[in-house]
Amino acid sequence: MKLHRLPLALEQAGALLKSSFSLSEFIPAYQNHYTLLMGEVPPRGVLTYEKARSVTTIFSMLYDALKKRSPEAAAILDFIALLGPWNIPISLMRQINLDRTVFGDFSDEASRALARAFEDQVVLSLALGELTKICLVKLDRVSEVFSLHRAVGMWCLEQGVGLRQSWILLAADVVATAASDPLRK
Repeated sequence: MKLHRLPLALEQAGALLKSSFSLSEFIPAYQNHYTLLMGEVPPRGVLTYEKARSVTTIFSMLYDALKKRSPEAAAILDFIALLGPWNIPISLMRQINLDRTVFGDFSDEASRALARAFEDQVVLSLALGELTKICLVKLDRVSEVFSLHRAVGMWCLEQGVGLRQSWILLAADVVATAASDPLRK
């Protein structure tokens, strides 16, 4: 098993061991995911560096476990990947208003999970906490901001998990809102 001594892969493998797998379960699961990913030839321009494949294997395992445990956290992860690796104020996420007449129909399961997270601040807080616990998001409780590692965001976008037109429109609205009031807390 190779994690290529990459800090992000090691940190997230530790999160998987802590939250979803025993060591005896982790090794065969990692080898299975790795074998599946190695069997696919990535499209040109996608993460192709061999060491990056160990990171994408861990991301895939984390995402699968996360989606089973908390569909809302998985949906939030997919959505914030659209926003990029910046410091995002938690207050901005709490103020998102899902106007379905503007942003379209949220009828698939992932979109319903996203709606649940944005419509209930407790669910949003729990989802962000889950993402922080498994090292997919860094949360700064003092500044009340969170950020997504660039590699995690790129993986989400490459998987196409958040590329729904309604989500892209919503992300654009969030960015426009933040840009109109950069001092928002």
